[in-house]
Amino acid sequence: MKYALLALLLTSSSQLFASTSKTSYFTVDKVRVSANTGNLYLDPVENPQHLNTTCSSKSMYAMHKDDEMFHIMYSLALSAAQSKQKVRVWLSTAANDCLSSYQRVRLIEADF
Repeated sequence: MKYALLALLLTSSSQLFASTSKTSYFTVDKVRVSANTGNLYLDPVENPQHLNTTCSSKSMYAMHKDDEMFHIMYSLALSAAQSKQKVRVWLSTAANDCLSSYQRVRLIEADF
């Protein structure tokens, strides 16, 4: 049985879907957390898709600890990484909406 879990970032839901684009499903290789920036980084096994051309770093996706629903998205990413399940993320495509030059995750879905 498949279960899809969505964790939505609800800060500005009208803009959320208007300025996001989804990736293909991928496997999370590493989850990194930085105390310096407050960012969480998702490092995929596959090459990350570069959907926001204003973000210069292409090797990982990022979330910030102050994002609404961050703990839920972090938990979902960690669970998927631990169980080697595929995830997909919706990335902000708004100009310069990057975290330390990485593409910003606005929504995450895991297929369990």
